[in-house]
Amino acid sequence: MSELYALTGLRRVFAGREVLAIPALTIEAGLIYGLLGPNGAGKTTLMKLLAFLETPDEGQIVFRGRRVTPQNMAGFRSQVVWSPQSPVMFTGTLRDNVEYPLKLKKVANPERRRRALELLDLVGLAALAEAPARRLSGGEAQRGSLARALAAGAEVLLLDEPTANVDAQARRGLVNLVASLGRDLHLSIIITTHDTGLDAELCRKKIELRHGHLVAVEESLTRLGRLRVEGGRYTLAFQECESYGSLSVTALANHQDGVRLKLTTTDRRALEVRLEDPASLEAAGRLTLSDTLFPRSADDAVGG
Repeated sequence: MSELYALTGLRRVFAGREVLAIPALTIEAGLIYGLLGPNGAGKTTLMKLLAFLETPDEGQIVFRGRRVTPQNMAGFRSQVVWSPQSPVMFTGTLRDNVEYPLKLKKVANPERRRRALELLDLVGLAALAEAPARRLSGGEAQRGSLARALAAGAEVLLLDEPTANVDAQARRGLVNLVASLGRDLHLSIIITTHDTGLDAELCRKKIELRHGHLVAVEESLTRLGRLRVEGGRYTLAFQECESYGSLSVTALANHQDGVRLKLTTTDRRALEVRLEDPASLEAAGRLTLSDTLFPRSADDAVGG
């Protein structure tokens, strides 16, 4: 993985109060990160710095190997799009909104329209192309903002609480969409969220902030998985399939979003897998703490 951002000695101060202090942080390209922490932890401040909308009071940001300064930061903004919790939609149709960044680039009208419709189809909103943008639901507005970001040529998406104002069905669609954008378009994505399920479903790594300070940067070991019983043998397929060997079940817990299995790998690492499809839930009902699971091949991995 190549380095996307490198932050060093970063500080941000408002009204004499330090709201962000990060001695060092490296963010890799091509991954989905979760930016976690309670309200007031400094998540939004960090996102604005990463989007080049603000400058730090101290320290430096290096983006793709180039140091960001007040003089050159505007040139980086086309590569990074920050989508706030409630995306702002302009007057006019949804297609008009997606065409807007293409219009700024002086793309000719026929090509602009073609590209906008192509992107709306990609995010599942082709049928709403001519709908008034300001009448979209929360989930539709989030999808529309993603299409607009892609029209701007963004390679980095910064998503602020994307599932906060959507219902369960829209949430599932958004999760699938973000996962596919990251995977198929090789985008780098950073998500702030209080939705703990997103860590399992989307984020390869997580950054945790508290009171403006960096608490941890670590790989997310939670995976979304499918459990099957075949000839009395339990097999498990999950995202980011690796060579774990056999998996010992250490705990099972029912949550609103499905059954969670806590496992121990043969090299004593802890692993958590969340199950949600009906066949997995049925299989989990027969599982006991004495059972051993066997991972499937990478070809069978969820999302693979």
